[in-house]
Amino acid sequence: MLRMLRAAVVSLCFFTVILMAQDAPKPLVLRVMDGRNGSVVAHEDVNLWYDEMDGRPIVLRTDDNGVAVLPPPLSPAVRIFVAPLESIDCRKPITPPQAYSLKTMGETGISAENRCGAPLVRRQSGELVLFVRGRRWYDGVNK
Repeated sequence: MLRMLRAAVVSLCFFTVILMAQDAPKPLVLRVMDGRNGSVVAHEDVNLWYDEMDGRPIVLRTDDNGVAVLPPPLSPAVRIFVAPLESIDCRKPITPPQAYSLKTMGETGISAENRCGAPLVRRQSGELVLFVRGRRWYDGVNK
């Protein structure tokens, strides 16, 4: 009898752990791609701010697949701001900068504006796709 009770408790704990793991939220990611041809941009540094662009940003670095996992915010956040550090941003420069909803990002995914080209990119839930291009020698000459 005691053996059956112990087996039932172990089984219940095992299934509870499995169900909790399935309900765990998927981490949000930033995917950086070349806006001209759709290839991944590996080892790109990107500034990240939660809710407002004030204070020191969090610097993310993409991996070999052009993906960086967003760290959880220190306080509840609604939106994010991102800015590439090394490459040229393919979004239209606007003031204030474009913010992206964390809720929309988690539910359907977001693909940022791309004024550098028209590669076919499929967004996935839980990710923000940011388009950039490499710097050219004449970038910033007229500033």
